[in-house]
Amino acid sequence: MSLPQPDDLTSLVLRTDFGDEGAWDLVRAAVDAAGEYSFATYVSDLRFVDVGTMP
Repeated sequence: MSLPQPDDLTSLVLRTDFGDEGAWDLVRAAVDAAGEYSFATYVSDLRFVDVGTMP
């Protein structure tokens, strides 16, 4: 499965755990508070539930 492409010059923040909506909101708020410009593309899509990292 290929990952979505982030918007130009931003980091991809991929949600893989859908058990706590409040935690996702906190992650987004923390990243957004890091600066005055958008540095992240957020993806919240159930197709990526429990996706792990590749070595």
